[in-house]
Amino acid sequence: MITYENIRKKLAKAVADSQLTQEDVSKLLGIKEPVLERYISGKSKMPVYIFANLCGVLKLDVNDILCVTDYRKELQKNNAKSKEFD
Repeated sequence: MITYENIRKKLAKAVADSQLTQEDVSKLLGIKEPVLERYISGKSKMPVYIFANLCGVLKLDVNDILCVTDYRKELQKNNAKSKEFD
């Protein structure tokens, strides 16, 4: 299932795994470092335009970050199970 928490965790991991510091990332996004920290920690909700720019800065696949691939797999699995009962 797609949840805000899953998305937040993937973003936090991507920032931590990048070669950039949070200070670098925040400068590239045009926001202050404490604001980025609040987004990454989940204390504040990240606006969509910051999310899109963050994905661009870190060269992230939006579908992966949004857990779309996982969600599609889950749907396919559930559809296969429901066809077993038809």
